[in-house]
Amino acid sequence: MRFFTYALLAFTLFSVAGCQSINTANRLPLKNSGFEGASINKNVPDWDNEEHGGQWRGNAYEMIIDANAAPEGGNALRVTQLHKEEYGLVHQKVPVGVDAAGKTLQVSALVRSDNIGPKGWVLVVNLNSASGILDQFRTTPVVGTTDWHKVEATATIPKGTAFVDFGFLLLDSGTGWATKPALSIR
Repeated sequence: MRFFTYALLAFTLFSVAGCQSINTANRLPLKNSGFEGASINKNVPDWDNEEHGGQWRGNAYEMIIDANAAPEGGNALRVTQLHKEEYGLVHQKVPVGVDAAGKTLQVSALVRSDNIGPKGWVLVVNLNSASGILDQFRTTPVVGTTDWHKVEATATIPKGTAFVDFGFLLLDSGTGWATKPALSIR
């Protein structure tokens, strides 16, 4: 009986430890992935805002934390085009090790949209070396008005990638929301 108890305990620990190491070891850490805190001067803490440098000089988009807007009542990122401009981007850089080359990067988030034009609302990833962009990939554009749903994309990490620049890109009119962003390498 005691042997059976120890065997069951060992199996349980191995299963739990094995699952945890797979899930956490492959995940890339994002700062403020829950979009906590208050927007400061239209900036989301730990995320960078960027706009196309047109006539509105940084005032074509509103990029803020929307309290209680997420599907389960949590915070979400909200990006709204206020004036016609090429793009509004909220992003952050995450370092990757040299051993990531050749592996698959998977990105995902929950998104929602309101009256987004045909160019869309996308997750965007730049795979960067120390000197520039090696590759870029995006999710399929979300257009029109949609409820919360998951979007995801994968790409192979090129040799020489030093960091991943992950973000949310509004390329047209309307409002896009995002929550639960995740990056993992497998």
